[in-house]
Amino acid sequence: GKFSQASLSYKSAIGLFIKIKDTFQIISTKNSLANLYSQNVFHEEAIKERDETIELSKKFSKSRNLPLFYSNISEDYNQLGNRVKQIEYLKASLHALENNSKDRYWSIDKIKYLTGLTNALVDSDSLDLAEQNFKVLEALYIKDENPRSRRDYVNAKKTLTYAQGNYKEALKYSRAYLEIQKERKSIYGIMNAEQSLSEVYSALGETTNSNIHLLNHYQIKDSISGVQNAKSLAYYQTLYETEKRDLK
Repeated sequence: GKFSQASLSYKSAIGLFIKIKDTFQIISTKNSLANLYSQNVFHEEAIKERDETIELSKKFSKSRNLPLFYSNISEDYNQLGNRVKQIEYLKASLHALENNSKDRYWSIDKIKYLTGLTNALVDSDSLDLAEQNFKVLEALYIKDENPRSRRDYVNAKKTLTYAQGNYKEALKYSRAYLEIQKERKSIYGIMNAEQSLSEVYSALGETTNSNIHLLNHYQIKDSISGVQNAKSLAYYQTLYETEKRDLK
């Protein structure tokens, strides 16, 4: 949980791997550093590391993680509200995934990326494209019948039915999504599910229920923000102390 020290250690490790020309470990460590940045809401810094990781991976024949790297950077752009870049990289992840079609997790990964793309298309007011994309996702989900993909399917289904104005179905899938996230104990997942339920209840005219879930959403969001602000302050303080030491 020591974000500041961890980021500095990752940077030191990257420098060592560059010296011994271990490309695989450079890619792996830069990806870990990018994930650390992203988890602590340093999305611009995460994108910089991910861009470099992607360029290295393109030139490194042993890397099979390009689809994941594209998907991760798309989520950073999502958090920054850049739908164009988010969709661009989700499409890139699906394209790169075709090279890994023999991978045993191929269908699980494809459903995950298709879910991200469906939701992004809904958010960018491209409902027709989202519906076309979801048909591919649903057919693959039904064919695969893998329980690990249920969370992604339910996520896409709740988003699409809400956008279509089918609020009763959206309520059903939003409730299911909240239960899934509670089982996973995912604080971010629960926060997003609470927001979805608030929006659906509002559309159904159930103001009291909408306000309850909106309050739940903001309580979690405020709690997360407080922790993240403390970590950010500690990070910049550590960078300042490190730079001061190096200058001495």
